[in-house]
Amino acid sequence: MTIRFATSTDLDRVCRFYERVCDQQAQDQYTPKWTWGDYPSRASLAQAITDHQVIINLVEDQVAGAGVVSVGEDPTYRDVPWPHKFTDEQIAVLHLFAVDKQFWGHGIAQQTLQAVFEWARGNGQRVVHLDIIDPNLPAEKAYRKAGFQFVNDQLLNYSDLGPTPAKLFEHLL
Repeated sequence: MTIRFATSTDLDRVCRFYERVCDQQAQDQYTPKWTWGDYPSRASLAQAITDHQVIINLVEDQVAGAGVVSVGEDPTYRDVPWPHKFTDEQIAVLHLFAVDKQFWGHGIAQQTLQAVFEWARGNGQRVVHLDIIDPNLPAEKAYRKAGFQFVNDQLLNYSDLGPTPAKLFEHLL
């Protein structure tokens, strides 16, 4: 297993990963309801890779888990009553975090989240924020296991889904 940030040579495998995850969501009760080509899209992933934001967990050269990590508060989170106040430079935000269903139960989520925490600490962040579309019990369980704390239920206005109930979490580093 290798956890690292994706490079431009990884774009095709990262896209295949998110296509699989989006297809898998159609069969699951608890999903974030992503739509390949809209959110996420090849163009958005290419830009995130260019910006050095896509972390991948490779198992035998296949992407088993991935997420997009950015620095600075997400604009949709500005009204969230975060219990800890930090500057944008001290905040990392995790989006599009997923594990391919064939790797569920192998510790991929926890290992990848720990790598996100290590990267963020080394980069000067003091907290990681994220949201999950409610309900997504498997994701909530994984995030709580990694040390994320529930902060607030919030109606977030996603460009692809419109107003959507979400749960906001933070992890102090």
